Amino acid sequence: MARSRRVLCALVGASLLCSACRDRASRAPDGRHPPAGHAEATRHRADAATRADQRSSPPPPPATPERLRAERAEVDRLTEALLDGGISPRQVASICDIRGFRLYGRQRYARARVWFERAVRLDPRFEPALYNAARAAAKVGDIAAARRMLQLLRQLGTPLGRRQLERAATDPDLAQAR
Repeated sequence: MARSRRVLCALVGASLLCSACRDRASRAPDGRHPPAGHAEATRHRADAATRADQRSSPPPPPATPERLRAERAEVDRLTEALLDGGISPRQVASICDIRGFRLYGRQRYARARVWFERAVRLDPRFEPALYNAARAAAKVGDIAAARRMLQLLRQLGTPLGRRQLERAATDPDLAQAR
């Protein structure tokens, strides 16, 4: 479990982790993560970090095919390490979504898309990852993929999915995919 915590810190940064991830004492006696509020609390911290990154980061370099292949290999290696460490697929998908969200905030859309798509592969019912994957696909010009992600979101029919679709209706990043 210690190895997966180190991998987790490398992925999202210790400051973005919820208290249960940072502090072993707040975990349940069986070592499981308390599910309530984890993703939402971590998302708020990631939002704040992304806003800070947007103010301080230079324009991104172009994403080359070699760089994207390396990013995919890194995503696979890190997510497998987390899964091997006993973290649930939903939690790993949440971590991938957060990492992608930070890259998206820094305008590294192709790299963010790699993380969002890994989150969708881990948990195809994870609404935030579907929405974010659609946004990233649209930003890199893959409108067909953006529409597929929105269609998957529509098919879920969950309350959060419906809210994400309402948001997509006015999201300028998804204007071409509507």
